Amino acid sequence: MAKNLKIILTLLLQIFVAKASQSVSINKFVAVSTTKPEVLTLSDFLAKIETKIENTQTFRENTQRLQALERQNTQLQTTLDSANLHLNSIQTLLEKLANAKTPTQTKSLPTSCKDIKDSGNKVSGMYLIQPKYSSESFMVLCDMDTSGGGWAYFLSRFDGSQNFYLNWTDYKNGFGSLSGEFWLGLEALHQLTGFEANELLVELEDFEGGKVHAAYNAFAIGSEDEGYPMKVLGSYSGNAGDSLRYQAGMKFTTLDRDQDLRPGNNCAAQEKGSWWYNSCTMCNPTARYLRGNVTEADRWQIVYWDGFRGSAYSLKKVGMMVRPRGRYSSTVLPVKK
Repeated sequence: MAKNLKIILTLLLQIFVAKASQSVSINKFVAVSTTKPEVLTLSDFLAKIETKIENTQTFRENTQRLQALERQNTQLQTTLDSANLHLNSIQTLLEKLANAKTPTQTKSLPTSCKDIKDSGNKVSGMYLIQPKYSSESFMVLCDMDTSGGGWAYFLSRFDGSQNFYLNWTDYKNGFGSLSGEFWLGLEALHQLTGFEANELLVELEDFEGGKVHAAYNAFAIGSEDEGYPMKVLGSYSGNAGDSLRYQAGMKFTTLDRDQDLRPGNNCAAQEKGSWWYNSCTMCNPTARYLRGNVTEADRWQIVYWDGFRGSAYSLKKVGMMVRPRGRYSSTVLPVKK
């Protein structure tokens, strides 16, 4: 459009110049004195018109760009509003899920190996449980055969394949494999025993085929804030000897957290294990796994139970497991400091 207008104005200018030339032939003086200023003025006017046309075109283009940007901004704002609504909907749903009670899920999970056994499942193996007062579920190895079944293992040693000389976090959370050697974890053990009475069964075996056991009719572990102490240890029965009694009431000690009663020494570092050490212990199921009789230098630093083969004999197998038994029948032990 601007180009066409420019052509039209140019033609008008040429016509005007032609007429001016004719007037020059009649009166040269007049042409010189009157025509030239008019031609210059018209040229200036034409230049101004062209500039205005260009400015108008630029303004129109800028206006169109601005309108396009405004439309894009409107579309983006609409998309953003839609996304915010969707996000708010998801957030509301997540809050409802977080606050919702899930009785179906809670009922679907057994609370212990004994709960599984009582429901009619008599097959030993690995199961997912959620203790009555726990917000977390976890896997356990259940023994459904020994002494009526319903036992949950928290310690298993039988071939020395798993390193047990580990730190506090490892013992808190557990380590190893339920299909091999393992420590279930202090927190899991607290959830299993800290809110209802449990009984404890310890099974031991030497390399000559000798098998014994130690049973306690009550057993409970305190919380992490308390140091995971052995708060309850009931009456003993069995043929392995009451070698756990010396640890009753003690907090748990690891190589990086000394809570035992031996001044100047960490029993975990000294005896190469982690346990409810007193000063230090009469049994050491988490220590080094050797084989049978050991030298004096290795005494107390091995898997042993003093009442069965003594502290200079490394046992072949140790299994420790718990089972709910109802209300507490034993007095809670004072935590030793």
